[in-house]
Amino acid sequence: MKALPFALLLALLSLACASAPAVTEQDAATKLVPEPRAMLFAALTSHVPSACEQGCTDIECFLACIDNSAPETPYAEVPVIVPLACHDPNTGMWTPDCFPEAGDRLEWPDGAAIEPQEPTVTLCEAAGEIRAAQVIAGDLPKWPLAVSAAARATLRLIAPDAVILLTPQQSAVLRIAVQEELERLAAESLNEEDRDLPSLDALQISQSLLADVDGDGQKDLLVSAHISIDEWPVPRVSGLFLIRAANPHSAEVLASSNLEYFRVSALSDLNHDQAEEVTVEVYYYEGWGISLLLYREEGWLWMSGWFCGA
Repeated sequence: MKALPFALLLALLSLACASAPAVTEQDAATKLVPEPRAMLFAALTSHVPSACEQGCTDIECFLACIDNSAPETPYAEVPVIVPLACHDPNTGMWTPDCFPEAGDRLEWPDGAAIEPQEPTVTLCEAAGEIRAAQVIAGDLPKWPLAVSAAARATLRLIAPDAVILLTPQQSAVLRIAVQEELERLAAESLNEEDRDLPSLDALQISQSLLADVDGDGQKDLLVSAHISIDEWPVPRVSGLFLIRAANPHSAEVLASSNLEYFRVSALSDLNHDQAEEVTVEVYYYEGWGISLLLYREEGWLWMSGWFCGA
């Protein structure tokens, strides 16, 4: 190839430089501003000795105060938020522990602002659970969740009684999965009465809803179902099941128990990867918990949540 004359080469370079968009100081400054984090919190009432709530801002002080409190010490009901999961778009990292910093706006699911106050801890003595928490101003609304402003648009609350009609194939797949869990739990039980398996005709669906949990663009089916008999406060079997659109012939067991019930309280997409995270409430007659469930290629990940019960 014949070399370009030097004058022509300079002209071409000048043209290219002239046509390239100029980077202003404002553009450069904008790129230095970090994107806000997407944060999801459990909102709950913490019951702590009044003196400890008012006088402590760290876990060591708080626990020492509780240990030294007399049994008749009055307890205060304090509204707090406990982090479930946070995603930082600047690093691409997830963390189960984070709190709002300067510039982070906290909101309830309806968009109302939350005023965060001092840090504290929330303690469930029955379970021995301790979590860092942050006191908030005002009363708790009906929702068990709070979010950062960057995450609220992706949050979808799910009603406790949300149910869609299953197809005959989905019903058959679900019954097989429930039967397998029922047999597994019965085999592991030390109670001889659990060997007598109930009929699947007693199966009840608490929730059924569509969500794209794996980000493939297809809606998958999430089902919370249980079998409860004999007026007992605990189920013979209860579980959260997933039937993928990509594999409609089998159901994955996301969680199961013969003690607790499971309920989907919200869906979200904190990291904008099109795979919806699932906020799951776990409850039984002596306790309640909440956690965030993430789908990963290597399997399901339960982010650190909060559980309080005996």
